[in-house]
Amino acid sequence: MIFALLATFFLALAPYEAQRGLEERLQEVIHPEKENNIGYMEINDRSGGINNSTWLYIHQAIESFKASKPLFVILKLNTPGGESLPAMQICDALKELDTQYGIPVVAFIDNWAMSAGALIAYACRFITVVQDGGMGAAEPVLASQTGEMVTASEKIISAFSATFGNQAMYFGRNPAIAEKMVDKNSILVTREGKIIKLTSEDQVLKTDTVISPKGQLLTLTAQQLFDLGVADILFSAIKLENFSQTEKESGKWPLKKMLLGTYPFFAKIPNAEVHPYEMDFKTKFFSLLMTPVVSSLLLLGVMLGLYLEFSTPGATLPGTVAVICLFLLGLSSFAFEIASWLEIILIASGIAIILIDLFFLPTFGLLGSFGVLLLVGGLLGLVVPGLEKVPFDPISWQINGGEILARIGWFFATLLLGLILVACIAYWFPMRYNPLKRLVSTGEQVDYTAGGDTHLQLVGKQGTVISTLRPAGKIEIEGVPYDAQSEGDFVEKGTSVRVQRVEGARLFVKRSSL
Repeated sequence: MIFALLATFFLALAPYEAQRGLEERLQEVIHPEKENNIGYMEINDRSGGINNSTWLYIHQAIESFKASKPLFVILKLNTPGGESLPAMQICDALKELDTQYGIPVVAFIDNWAMSAGALIAYACRFITVVQDGGMGAAEPVLASQTGEMVTASEKIISAFSATFGNQAMYFGRNPAIAEKMVDKNSILVTREGKIIKLTSEDQVLKTDTVISPKGQLLTLTAQQLFDLGVADILFSAIKLENFSQTEKESGKWPLKKMLLGTYPFFAKIPNAEVHPYEMDFKTKFFSLLMTPVVSSLLLLGVMLGLYLEFSTPGATLPGTVAVICLFLLGLSSFAFEIASWLEIILIASGIAIILIDLFFLPTFGLLGSFGVLLLVGGLLGLVVPGLEKVPFDPISWQINGGEILARIGWFFATLLLGLILVACIAYWFPMRYNPLKRLVSTGEQVDYTAGGDTHLQLVGKQGTVISTLRPAGKIEIEGVPYDAQSEGDFVEKGTSVRVQRVEGARLFVKRSSL
């Protein structure tokens, strides 16, 4: 009993500040009489930034917490921001965990919650911050036609400003403060005890206190976050008890060993233990697949595998490699929940159309070119996630986010490298059958005997079908392959045929009656 009183006394002296009514609001959603496990996850990437790997990690953690049902979840934030699409996905998942599963999230800003990090903080029911923390600076940056990063158009800024405002209002915070973090053209003032946003300097009264002037993005210090009602608890530095070796090995620790645990309400929770979510091997594997370098290598594997398979019909290794690379690309995109069946349909349709043009219904590249466009479009959708959801300004031709432009750059650089490698393979290691000859008109073909007169001399000669004539395909005469077309029904591979006539470089044949 004496120990409990002393503990309560020292906790009361802990260096923190809290908003009035915080404990009542906490009590509404936290029930200490239940199991005393507390979830923990973190976005701690000051050197990198929020990206699709971050989203996958948070998504997997939230799914785990839905099953384990902790009292609440602590989300540690220390990030400069990052990609907008993963950040918005994280926000939706955090709000769903709170409102649909009754598991509130407490954001713990341990230094930075900038840009997209600020948006994520607003998606948490409670926000706490350390003394040297900060939050804000969320102006959207776009990639122009020249590749230069510029401030977004007013249309896109307005959309993101509204997104921040709505996110703030979701848990009862002032939307004007959140909107000012995005829109530097507005003015934020305190008037008669209320915080309001103005659009021009003429609207500022002499009695107003200007919080953030026009032309300046709002970035709040820890004290300002607390004073303006954005943060619920402000913590000062305090020496905490070190983790024991057992706690380090188990990956779990008492809440009292965290700064958050010094707040009296949390300190009252008996035997409160923090259970962090650790990224498992599967999540790490998917994250690795989604990195630009690995996804580009997989794309290269698809291109080279398909070319080699088309060049040597019947070979299984190149096609198998292409299918495996394509499967891994699709697997990572579906794991991130950023791909749809549309990309798969485009890829499958593109490959099917190319095959039809090469082996069944030759159109001298017209149909095959369309298939290539479908294939490239589908691959672009897999390698550049969320492209269809990114705000685009058709007037200025700007897309939101340098991360999207960077991934597009990786994609087309890989595409160019793949084409160069294919050309090198075709030149240095000529295949028995080169599919590029059907997709691109190159005049006389190097695989064939040049000259129309030479082709005319083939009339009456006998050959063997090496690619089923349906009605077009390939035949071989004296060891040399030629394009051929049956004048009758389909002719299966291995059947003897005789040349009836020649039109250009194509031989028209009939079954040979030996």
